[in-house]
Parts: sequence; C-alpha cells; structure tokens
Amino acid sequence: DKYKIVQISDLHLGTFVSETTMNKIVKLVNSQQPDVILFTGDLVNFKTEEATPFTKQLQEFHAADGKFAVLGNHDYGEYSQWDSQLEMDNNNEALATFYNQTGWHLLKNQHAYVKRNADSILIAGVENWSANKRFGKKGDMKLTLTGADTSKTTILLSHDPSHWDGEINTSYQFVDLMLSGHTHAFQFAIELGSIKWSPASFLFDEWAGLYEEVHQNGVKQFLYVNRGAGTLGYPGRVATRPEVTLLILRRVN
Repeated sequence: DKYKIVQISDLHLGTFVSETTMNKIVKLVNSQQPDVILFTGDLVNFKTEEATPFTKQLQEFHAADGKFAVLGNHDYGEYSQWDSQLEMDNNNEALATFYNQTGWHLLKNQHAYVKRNADSILIAGVENWSANKRFGKKGDMKLTLTGADTSKTTILLSHDPSHWDGEINTSYQFVDLMLSGHTHAFQFAIELGSIKWSPASFLFDEWAGLYEEVHQNGVKQFLYVNRGAGTLGYPGRVATRPEVTLLILRRVN
C-alpha cells in the first residue's frame, strides 16, 4: 500500500538534451522519493556514445528498491550506419555496460522482484515488441517469464504500447500493469477535459495516459503510456508537456 513508482521514458539523449535539463529531471524524480524507478526505453537516438555525457545524471537517480530499464527501438543502433555487424554489436554491448555502471538493472527479456518484508512485486522487462513490422518483435514473453512467480503483482515494462493489444491483454491477463512510452504523444496533442486527441491516435489505439481493460471474467488490467521526457526530430512540444509519471499502488481489500 502506498508503494511509489516513478516512470520515465524516451529521454533520447542525442536530441537537444542539455545537462541543465537532465539535472531538472533527476531532481524532479528524486523529489518524489520513489520506491522504484522504471525507465521504458529509448535512452539514445543512434549510438551509446550519446548517453556518456550524462553518466553523472543517470547515476544520481535514486530509489529505495532500485532502478530498472528496458530497451526501446532506438537503443539497438539500427538507425546508424556501421562498418560491420561486430561494430554494431559492440555498441549494443556498451549500452548494457553503461546501464550497469550507472546503477540501472537492464532487463532484456528478463524479470526481477522488488521485495518488502514478506511481499514482493514481479517486474518483467521485455525487449522491444511492436505490432508495426518496421520495429519488429524482439520481445519474448515466454523467455521473460521463465521461472517467474506470476501469482505476484506483475508489472511489465514494454516500450511500444502496441504490445498491449498485440499480445498482453489477450494471452497474459495476469499482467496487472504494463508501462510503455514510444509515442511521445507525437509531441502534439489536445487534452482538455474529456477531449483527448493527437495525430498519434492514427497509429496507436493507446498513445498517452492510463487505459483499463476489464475482461469477462472480471480480471482488470491497466496500461500506462508515458508521453516521454525528451523529444525526437522537432525539439519541442505543442500542448503536451514532457512527462515524469508518479504511480502510487493501493491495497485492494
């Protein structure tokens, strides 16, 4: 009860991100006094070297039960030109090393637990899985959950929200909450009261905020799509601000 999760996503450190901006994000996140911090992918745009100037800031994120991350489509180095497959592999290995050196647990089709006394939460982190063929399906839920106790409260980190309708809410109904990013709300949205629209809606059924699925058997699942802390392409946003998400869990009696 009252367990604090802070979600951040889509920092895109290769795009117009300054040290000042990152310091503000770190300060905002840490001020929430989170129990756990969950990052849902796209740390960089093209190469791991884009992240190294921000090593200090990535180290300074603090949560009582740790910091967990998954990869987004931009994190694989597939949007860069490489002289060889080995060079690309080395770039990807460097990203995993970077996460480790900055105190983050990178989950690549893996799971972990956060524990409080006799209770625990299962955190599953799947590699990028998209319904769009352009982004591919590197994610493997069966591998991710091998040996996992899925009777626990389960939170899934999956960068692309199309994974929700593509697989999760049909075949993995024990997932209580899925956290995604990716859409940026297209960096343009209209959100006034009950009105919620963005060009992102042409590509994604779920593109920003909280969504709920209630199954015929009464099971409820939730998806939260973070609007992203960074930008891609155009270095700004119109009517949709960058986002740090605070989620507070409540005990169900």
